[in-house]
Amino acid sequence: MQLTQAQAHEAVAGLMKTDRPAALGLAERFAQEHPDSRDAIQLFAWALVYLYEFEKAVGQYKRAARFGTTAGIEEWLGFCQRRLGRYGESAHHYLRALALSDATIDTRAIAANAIHLAGDHAFARQLSYPGRNAPPSAALDFARWMIEFDRQDQRRALRNRLLGNDEFADQAVFFWQQRDVEPLARIDRKDLLARLLEGSAKRRPTWWPETYRLPMQEKAAKAAVRSAPHARWIVKAPQLTGTQGVRALSEAGGEPWPEGIAVLQRFIEPPFLYEGRKINIRLHISLRAPATGAASLWHDGLVFVSTAPYRDGTHGALFVNPLSAEKSALEQPIGAFAAPGVALQTFLDTAFDTADARRVRDRLVETASQLVGYLETGGILGAMRAIPGWRGLPPTFFGVDIGLDADLNPWLFEAEVAPGHGLGSPATREVWRRFRRDWLPLALEAPDAPHASFIGLA
Repeated sequence: MQLTQAQAHEAVAGLMKTDRPAALGLAERFAQEHPDSRDAIQLFAWALVYLYEFEKAVGQYKRAARFGTTAGIEEWLGFCQRRLGRYGESAHHYLRALALSDATIDTRAIAANAIHLAGDHAFARQLSYPGRNAPPSAALDFARWMIEFDRQDQRRALRNRLLGNDEFADQAVFFWQQRDVEPLARIDRKDLLARLLEGSAKRRPTWWPETYRLPMQEKAAKAAVRSAPHARWIVKAPQLTGTQGVRALSEAGGEPWPEGIAVLQRFIEPPFLYEGRKINIRLHISLRAPATGAASLWHDGLVFVSTAPYRDGTHGALFVNPLSAEKSALEQPIGAFAAPGVALQTFLDTAFDTADARRVRDRLVETASQLVGYLETGGILGAMRAIPGWRGLPPTFFGVDIGLDADLNPWLFEAEVAPGHGLGSPATREVWRRFRRDWLPLALEAPDAPHASFIGLA
């Protein structure tokens, strides 16, 4: 049965949440069936973006543009080029988007920022002023705050407007957090993070599980699996999110060897359990500038407790991810907590005695500090400083996911440059609200920013 345009969009968007390769396959088939349809080709390009295939997406968006370009097409081209580190080409496409009839005030924001990153500060400033009758835009206010780095009176006015309205502030944070630059995006995939840690360390960090990038390190990976036949290994395709495509493997179990690009990571056993369930800790690291000493760790965080008991031995019990949990389970109490999601400090105070709580917190801070050190020695911060208009880099933050073993040692599993928030329950949404209220004044260099809420990471 042939799908209509609306049905195809709905089906692809739905599959993106559960099976991204299937979503890509459906979008590609639809584009092949409608080779002269701009919308069908755009849908395929969009699916490629969500699987980190930015170069291929550029080709498909350019193909779609031959049937008549739009601001949306040009903005996606700008986004892809930005992710590929081509800031001049990114600015070119954002400017083209701004000249088209379907451009919005937010198009102006990203165009001005792209011009700034490409190195033309004067033009970026001129572009960022849309005229008196323009609608308000949190994204544009944030862009202008970055551009007006030498005009403190303008910065104060823009900062006050962003901080004066929670909804306005949220719009700005979400808009810019989705538009990462290429250096920071390198840590967003587990295979790239593994390569970074391998390339900038004489030995594997104590908090990074034994990890192999496939197929590049297949020989070493097979030898490691054979040498520990009863150990469990986790296989993950790095372009997928959550627990999509994740499975366990062991030599004793005889599971098939992974094909294609994947990461093989040793499962940490025995894990720390709360009420018989695994936990995942999400920390937030702030980067106010691409410079050494500009990174800091938020004093609190989020702990998500698995909704499935670990002793069940089921596949889902191995992983702790609210995206893969049943919605009904996200509101159920677990132990002393009203829901699986809870603030880090609350969890530490409840689940541990004072000495263990302090030990875990100190180890988490040490892990975050060492990770930031790898961003410097691995060239991430240096690459950010090399961007022509580096002053135009939006203040940003990223999340790191950490588990604990039975000895309370932290193990870092991955980083996310655009971490999701508000998942699961009112408690987790409140953690996000508190983080944003603490972070934005710090990012905007407000005089009364809550610096005590952040721990400097040297």
